[in-house]
Amino acid sequence: MDDNEYLSQQLDLLCLNLREMDAIYVQYAKKIGVSHPYLKVLDIIYFFQKNQTTCTQKNICEQSFLPKQTVNSIVTALCKDGFLELKESTTDRRTKMILLTDNGFEKMSNLITKMLDAQFKAFAMLKPESRKILVESLTTLNKNLKELI
Repeated sequence: MDDNEYLSQQLDLLCLNLREMDAIYVQYAKKIGVSHPYLKVLDIIYFFQKNQTTCTQKNICEQSFLPKQTVNSIVTALCKDGFLELKESTTDRRTKMILLTDNGFEKMSNLITKMLDAQFKAFAMLKPESRKILVESLTTLNKNLKELI
């Protein structure tokens, strides 16, 4: 097998593993009774709130690759259910900041804590050097892709 064939096989295996990881999250969403896009939106909002940074629908679209309409529908439903509130940005009145209510933070914590715990434990099961290599390699791969595409 020449280098290009081996490289192609490795790339196929990487892509297969990334798709399998997505499938795991799709299955988890079904298990907790929500859609995969809904879970993605929850995860992103929770991440922003946990890190005490402001979140907008634009942020969610950029990180989830979901259409604006889908994100808007999910955010609207979460607002109606009392889990989110929208506040006008002080810098741009057209932009609404998404904030979790106390009830929303509790609900989201309950829905995604198991997923986050599983991510943490699965990552911790890797050897420290493997974690470092994985993160560095994915960071470099993403950087290279951005430059080449």
